[in-house]
Amino acid sequence: MTERGICMTGPNALAIRERRKTQTRRIFKRKPDDNSVVYHVDGDGNWIGWYPDRPALAEFTLKAYPKGSGKGIKCRWGVPGDLLYIREACWMWGAWRKNGVTKTGRQRWRFRPRGLRVVYERPAVTAKRDGSVGWVYRHARYMPKKYARTWVQITDVRVQQVQELDNNEALAEGTPDIRTIDNNFDMRDCFGVLWDDIHGPGAWERNDWVWALTFKLIKKETVNE
Repeated sequence: MTERGICMTGPNALAIRERRKTQTRRIFKRKPDDNSVVYHVDGDGNWIGWYPDRPALAEFTLKAYPKGSGKGIKCRWGVPGDLLYIREACWMWGAWRKNGVTKTGRQRWRFRPRGLRVVYERPAVTAKRDGSVGWVYRHARYMPKKYARTWVQITDVRVQQVQELDNNEALAEGTPDIRTIDNNFDMRDCFGVLWDDIHGPGAWERNDWVWALTFKLIKKETVNE
């Protein structure tokens, strides 16, 4: 069982803690050259891609191994049973220190943490890039594992195109349930808007191949507790 970090926005991390979000989709970096490639799962849980219009072509044209076996493309976030800690944007106590200069002569700065905890709301005292000590905003990618307040365990990994998700899966992504206002509303449309917000205009229409991760919230002690 492996532990890995995965970045989430504040609202998505909250949705996980409130058990409203149990899935996430991440773009499959090594995608087929065109959408004529289809996938199926073999007996070992590996997703195999091939061209249905070229039956003579071997099925190993492209392989993805969400279950971890084989020598093909493995999911970078793990396999069922692995743990993920949610990386969130936060504020850390410390100071900016000078760290040389750039090629153009501009001052470089490096953050030096000095505390044993993080906070998630903007504090009253923040540090400037002048050597003073205070709370410093840090992007989610910089949050150390020991400060993670949200942990999940992967229960399923699939390969699909993002538009393949249905209304129930859109809800499992933490999408607000607009059907409480209009029962005829398509939750996929709502998720598509959120997908474009994250990946840029036209991302939903592009219909990328993605890793579809399903997970469950678990309890794990952290330094912040």
